[in-house]
Amino acid sequence: MYIEKKDKGFSWNNYFTDVEGEKKYRGEWDKDKKNWEGLGELKLKDGSFYQGQILNRLFNGKGRLTQPNGDIF
Repeated sequence: MYIEKKDKGFSWNNYFTDVEGEKKYRGEWDKDKKNWEGLGELKLKDGSFYQGQILNRLFNGKGRLTQPNGDIF
């Protein structure tokens, strides 16, 4: 399900999507759905899980990274 935010040029994907082969992302995409950035959640191949802000496909700003062993950063 995509929800358009016309004022900011972003859309929201409510389902996890494979990105860059090893990651699954759910959250904001740019209006062309080519770049995932903004608020979102990212599942990494090693079992880590990130929730927060993403810019240029990198963790940026406030967020929470949970490691597979339960450590939270």
